[in-house]
Amino acid sequence: MHRDIHLHRLAASASDREGIARALEQFAATDAALGITVGKYRPEASAPAFIYSGNGSQWVGMGLVLLDEDTQFREAVEEVAALYGRISGESILAELKARADQSRFALTEVAQPALFALQVGLTRMLEHRGIRPIAVCGHSVGEVAAAWASGALTLQQAVRVIHERSTHQAITRGRGCMTAVTLGRTEAQTLLETLHAGGRSRSRPSTARNASRSPATRKP
Repeated sequence: MHRDIHLHRLAASASDREGIARALEQFAATDAALGITVGKYRPEASAPAFIYSGNGSQWVGMGLVLLDEDTQFREAVEEVAALYGRISGESILAELKARADQSRFALTEVAQPALFALQVGLTRMLEHRGIRPIAVCGHSVGEVAAAWASGALTLQQAVRVIHERSTHQAITRGRGCMTAVTLGRTEAQTLLETLHAGGRSRSRPSTARNASRSPATRKP
């Protein structure tokens, strides 16, 4: 069967089917809804874009099946692990293979190098299959893999960045806090100013706008 190619595109995301249904119903009624992304078909697009995720996407056991079954993936991860080991003295492979009760993925200096190694492995694996991106983008630590994939950094340079980034972030553990709120930019700014004026915040927080109604605030 063949589906017609229409101009407009819509993607819905939620934690369950009911959530997707509610989002679609709200979008149908108001042309806007949380979890809904809209766009237009681009006939000139000739390849996929690779989006590299940030810290927080790690989980115990990630990559183990591909390490056992895919040569390109395994060789790429081993190459990253060897480069990283020479800088840090740590073993990415040991961390990937650690049991759940021994996992240290909650630590920035462990999770970020492991994620980078898997991102390189996946990129090399897909490249071997003829799948190459037309564009790359990264979020947070994923920016390092994106910089490598784009050719802006060599693999050795990217490994160095990952080491410096993760170890320096580890030093700041426990020295700040962050919260995500479902408010628009204006409402969030008003709330922060109110809290600051009322003395409930001893320092001026910084705000990052991740989406139209999803700013994140950080207090040093």
